[in-house]
Amino acid sequence: MRLTLTKQAEYALRILVWMAGSEARQRSDSRVPTRHKAAEIAAATDVPPVFATRVLALLQRHGLLIARAGQQGGYVLGRRADDVSLLEVIEAIEGPLVTRECVLRDSLCGADGYCLLHDAWSTARDALCAVLARTTLTSTLDQPDGFQKHLAALAAIRARGAPQTEVTGAMRAPAAN
Repeated sequence: MRLTLTKQAEYALRILVWMAGSEARQRSDSRVPTRHKAAEIAAATDVPPVFATRVLALLQRHGLLIARAGQQGGYVLGRRADDVSLLEVIEAIEGPLVTRECVLRDSLCGADGYCLLHDAWSTARDALCAVLARTTLTSTLDQPDGFQKHLAALAAIRARGAPQTEVTGAMRAPAAN
């Protein structure tokens, strides 16, 4: 299990959180959610268009988005935002977070006994999976304008030419005071 997300998983989360927010705003105005074109999604989420197309296709393949071709086409969420967990999104892109690879050795954990870190690592992995499984797209929208603030922070960091690790951290929720 890696402790960082791939760019594809980061982009998938960004896209789905934005789409969930867009749908929520439209529903609160008593409007039917509209379809979004790939270019609109890429621009709104600051995802490079080439990657957006690839990520959108993966999300569609896993049933997290529904696509419709044509003039009136575009993407909508495949299910209600409160029925989609962050774990499901991440695993759709990266595969299962559970791995049998040993942290200390280049072999399967348990193949010839467990390493010194097995219990701690398993407990941490299970806790992470539990939090991601109970966190839905809807629950990420609780902060007013939270997503737009994160995109603004991301743009400011990129403008400064900051290291990529700082750019990735900009998408995290702010720490509680």
